[in-house]
Amino acid sequence: MMNATIARLPTVQAKIGIKRTAIYARISDGVFPPPVRLGDRAVGWPVGEIDAVSAAWIAGYSKEQIRELVSSLLTRRKDLVGSVLASDVQEPTHRMREVSHA
Repeated sequence: MMNATIARLPTVQAKIGIKRTAIYARISDGVFPPPVRLGDRAVGWPVGEIDAVSAAWIAGYSKEQIRELVSSLLTRRKDLVGSVLASDVQEPTHRMREVSHA
């Protein structure tokens, strides 16, 4: 399973050694995963995705190979959300007993 920790921009910049503008340019080019919205004014990146893309850069993958990797990472994000939502709709294993305060 991929690391589900979320890193904010300063951590991502330090981890991969490039600045904000370059990160967003790579996102636009499809060679870096887009951030996950954490709130109205906050975003972050799954650390496992950052690690996977960094490993691809180190291994010398081509831009096209990295685009494919980023695409597969984004598919995994959607699959992860789908599996979590599906598990939430399963029947609970126990029910709380209603307490009367009469």
